[in-house]
Amino acid sequence: MVNGLKAKSMEHYHRSNLIKLAFIQSHPDSYVSLYNLLNISKSSKYLQDVERCYKLLNPMLKNSVEGKEIARRISEGNKTTIGLFAKDFTQPDINGKEVKLSDYKGKYVLVDFWASWCLPCREENPNVIAAYNRYLSKNFTVLGISVDVLSNKQNWLKAIKEDQLPWEQLSDLKKENEAAKLYGITTIPANVLIDPTGKIIGKDLKGKELRDKLITLFGN
Repeated sequence: MVNGLKAKSMEHYHRSNLIKLAFIQSHPDSYVSLYNLLNISKSSKYLQDVERCYKLLNPMLKNSVEGKEIARRISEGNKTTIGLFAKDFTQPDINGKEVKLSDYKGKYVLVDFWASWCLPCREENPNVIAAYNRYLSKNFTVLGISVDVLSNKQNWLKAIKEDQLPWEQLSDLKKENEAAKLYGITTIPANVLIDPTGKIIGKDLKGKELRDKLITLFGN
């Protein structure tokens, strides 16, 4: 029931964004287009559409505060373009041991950006756990990157335990997580799927989208 409602909500959200994108293309001088594009640019799923529509905007709109924010989001989103090789990073685990992303080379790894205070992240965790358990034997794993800060460390550790997250968890506990900055992560939950060669093959895969992608890679 809940999953069905979520699916309908996402379908409505997608249709609404397609209508807005069509409006933007037809009305590149409108402030309505600017604010619609600003809203749509929050989701990396529409990055190519946002970039295409942004190029059509009136120069005055591009130079506005909102226009510059859209440009920034496009730039950040392009850091995880599918087909690029993932940039390596090092972060401490829950015990302070330094772990590199490159330690996982040779595996399919879902780099999962989240935080203990992020309700949508916590709600998505059961889906990620199901994927982890289902495909662990097929060279797939998950690497958690928390954007919690040092003052919130105990809540981070508590959330890992409460949600029963079995994969490795990393965080530098800085105000701006270095790995998140490297990958242009501006909102969470967010993730990047990397293949055994280190190439990005998916991003922001949640719920059914994550399941479908993994079925494509590994089968049922």
